[in-house]
Amino acid sequence: MDIADKIKFLRTNILNLSQDKFAKKIDVTRATINNWEQGLSTPTIAHITMIALVCILNNWLLNKIWSSFRIICSRYQWWRISNIDSIN
Repeated sequence: MDIADKIKFLRTNILNLSQDKFAKKIDVTRATINNWEQGLSTPTIAHITMIALVCILNNWLLNKIWSSFRIICSRYQWWRISNIDSIN
């Protein structure tokens, strides 16, 4: 898998972003993303760093959201069980 394939994989499978939205996150044009994914040009080290940061932040936010969701669900289950017990 070359850099072009890796960029497209990250954008589509990990981040689930269009070329336009991905470009805005790393401050380039959609055409630049397209050129990278087609292998017509390669990103600079600075752009690769930005791509890595976007992936890390995306993963961090998903983990935070998932943790919050699990806490809410566990509290809801506790509330539901306690209300069922009090009805009987």
